[in-house]
Amino acid sequence: MQIKHLAVILGTALAAHAAVAADIDWGAHGTLELVAQTVDPGAFSDTIFFTLPKDTGLAATAVSNNLLSVLGIADGTLSLYFDKPGPDTLIGSFGFDGTTGSSSLSFAPTLAGDYYYQVTGTATGSSGGFYSLSSTTLPVPEPRTWSLALSGLMAAGLVARRRRNS
Repeated sequence: MQIKHLAVILGTALAAHAAVAADIDWGAHGTLELVAQTVDPGAFSDTIFFTLPKDTGLAATAVSNNLLSVLGIADGTLSLYFDKPGPDTLIGSFGFDGTTGSSSLSFAPTLAGDYYYQVTGTATGSSGGFYSLSSTTLPVPEPRTWSLALSGLMAAGLVARRRRNS
């Protein structure tokens, strides 16, 4: 009889420490996307899905809003993944805490397609934790812009060479 009670208590304790997850879908990523999320105490893993309709760069920042012992996040991590058939590809990640709101990470030009941010950590406050995530798209220079700049540099070099030879 005591073994049954012990098993019930142990099962309840393990369930209380299970990871909590939320899924958010932005659809097509706009110029600016935001998430403000509260999480229950313990480990959490939130996933934010989105689509990039064209090749672009991305920049993101995440910060936990810690409030005394009421709200807190330890070991916060923001990761960007390319969602493709087969294993997903990690593009990059960075850690965040209550001081990283002004720190952002730029992800170099990315291809059009499906992506997701994964936000993980441990909510340490008595009421859990609170974080915010901001993501923006960055323009990618078009190839013709690069070729125009390169041809301009070559023309300037030829003019300088002619002047030197004259």
